[in-house]
Amino acid sequence: MESYMKGAEDDFDIIKEQQYNPATYLTAKPTAGNFLAWKDFVDQVQTNNIANNANYQKIQGKNADGTINSSFSNLLDVENYIDYMLINYYIGNLDWNKNNWTAARNRKLNETGFRFFCWDAENCMTTIGINIITTEATSTNPAIFIQYLIKNSDFKILLADRIQKHLLNAAGTLTPAAAVARYIKLADEIDMPIIAESARWGDCIGTLYAKNSHWTPRKQRLLTNYFPFRTDTVIKQLRNAGYFPTVQAPTFTHYGGTITSAINLGMSTNSGTIYYTTDGSDPRTSITGTVTASSKTYTNTFSVGSSFTVKARAKTSTEWSPITEAAFVYAGPSAVEIPLTEQLAFGNYPNPFSESTRVHLTLPYDSELQIDIYSIDGRLVKQLFKGKGLSGYNQFDWTPANTESGVYICRIQFQSQNYYLKLMKK
Repeated sequence: MESYMKGAEDDFDIIKEQQYNPATYLTAKPTAGNFLAWKDFVDQVQTNNIANNANYQKIQGKNADGTINSSFSNLLDVENYIDYMLINYYIGNLDWNKNNWTAARNRKLNETGFRFFCWDAENCMTTIGINIITTEATSTNPAIFIQYLIKNSDFKILLADRIQKHLLNAAGTLTPAAAVARYIKLADEIDMPIIAESARWGDCIGTLYAKNSHWTPRKQRLLTNYFPFRTDTVIKQLRNAGYFPTVQAPTFTHYGGTITSAINLGMSTNSGTIYYTTDGSDPRTSITGTVTASSKTYTNTFSVGSSFTVKARAKTSTEWSPITEAAFVYAGPSAVEIPLTEQLAFGNYPNPFSESTRVHLTLPYDSELQIDIYSIDGRLVKQLFKGKGLSGYNQFDWTPANTESGVYICRIQFQSQNYYLKLMKK
């Protein structure tokens, strides 16, 4: 555990599934350490009113105002727990919660609370629609804790921010493009070793599992039928469970970077009023949930001509959106120009399509542009354009010849940034 967290080998309490029993915690042995802090965590989450901010802050070793209290035990790394839950939701882990989980905490340093670790999750990614968000949750297993924590408004907005970061933002780790790229990389590493693995197991359970007859088709099903659609499905499941707001995070016209001249920054959302700051602070006040004094109400585009970080949320009468942020570095008019990361307006129509589809995009200025279309398993199918793109509206038609039905990824390269479209051929 010292490889993952700060501390020496003997400093950690390590808890695994089916080890903790409130009746025997003083005499039973966990994987390492003892159950004292784990019992304290479980009791506080389940018996204290976590909707009350003082109780929520206390499990993080803090006073009611969010300041650290060294006399309190830091019992939960909240961001880690949220990310841990999201990855299990995303993969639809059916061999989890009652089984196959590990939590660890350095009981000597008290710098961070229990962190959760994924392992032995082979029974997963079965169907697109699998929903374990409302899975049966026993009293001391990981899935139960979120049902208490979600009652706290600060936890709920942090959960929304992590969902936005991982499943919706362009570089999100659980977006279709990122999931496909990561899976292909890992699958390629074991492409040949999988033959030895199949030989090792043979037909020990009555079926001869081999690379060509089982591994390769399974890989293709995931690339074609799971990763392209799973993200949207999980977002809907999270929203239906009340874990993700309907008001959307503000969309920016520019998403930060180094600029050599002033730009006009625009924002939009689907509902509510947008509040933003330019000092790097959150427009929402933690604990109270009110609009901060340093926030401004967005009414129109405004000039960005110096270095600062913009953070924005939308707010209705009942809920806040996830956060959107962008850091701008102003290099001055004499500096060497470094490309600005732009939020391009792009898409394709029709989608799904039968014979052809049109990729369209609006460029903020003239620059080199490349558009490539890949199969879901990463093979280049067509280079649609490579050259100088002109500012304004551009369109490119793709009429695939002898191309199978399925999902294709269109990658747009502009100003050293990659943008992706999901093209669906019927």
